[in-house]
Amino acid sequence: MATVVSPLSVTLHRHDPAVAVVTLLGEHDSQSAGRLESELALLLDERVNLVADLSEATFLDYHALSVLLSARYRAEEEQLGFVLVPPESDSTQVHRTLEITGLESTFALSPTVDEALPASRSGRTTGRPSRY
Repeated sequence: MATVVSPLSVTLHRHDPAVAVVTLLGEHDSQSAGRLESELALLLDERVNLVADLSEATFLDYHALSVLLSARYRAEEEQLGFVLVPPESDSTQVHRTLEITGLESTFALSPTVDEALPASRSGRTTGRPSRY
């Protein structure tokens, strides 16, 4: 039986400074964590600010969340932005996972990618915008 890996896309916004939007679709677990880790590491190696768009993610397990957390800490160390865009509904598994683990306050959260782009460019890695 073949393993199905959930889609992951990267869009680079080349405005100065550059921001990459890494979009996770569907379920992400140990099967997709390696690819996610590689993509994020390549972008951070290039000193690109990051937005992780989880608005279409339906599931994140410990492995995927750990990869996002490691990338967030690395971005902070390198003075780069790292902003999450969670799903719109507060009742999703992704929101519950962030809440249960206490990581909501660890990540910078934005309600939309459009609002996350300038936040990432400014170097944000924690906190919510005032109107979230």
